[in-house]
Amino acid sequence: MKKALFVTNCSVDSALALCNWAVENDPESIALTVVHPYDLESWELNKQAIKEAKQRAQDQLGSWLKLLDGTDGWPGTLQTETLMASPRLAATIHLLLRTYDYVVVEDPWHQTPLVSAELLRRSGAQLCPLAESAGVLR
Repeated sequence: MKKALFVTNCSVDSALALCNWAVENDPESIALTVVHPYDLESWELNKQAIKEAKQRAQDQLGSWLKLLDGTDGWPGTLQTETLMASPRLAATIHLLLRTYDYVVVEDPWHQTPLVSAELLRRSGAQLCPLAESAGVLR
């Protein structure tokens, strides 16, 4: 089974884009890990603020998953997690610690790339932009 990583901000657009991607790529054999990173300002770093931020992130991810369920869900296996990190750090941590075949990105032309070309090369993962990936997973 192929494995894919998707780091999301839990927007409605990202859920819809992922659903469209799933329809185009028939991902029944894809184990998708969805990571919702969250961050705090340095002045907010205390136990209570961290706990509340984590709860908010989990609630956002839960609401986001309901959007997927409303569109027939994810046809393959789905694992979710929240991580206190920037989106780039979250992706880097995952690619360094786990093996993925694909890194699914919503906007490949974003000013700050989610993952570096060097990290992709080292990990062996293929970058799959949601908007341009019809038929990529073959």
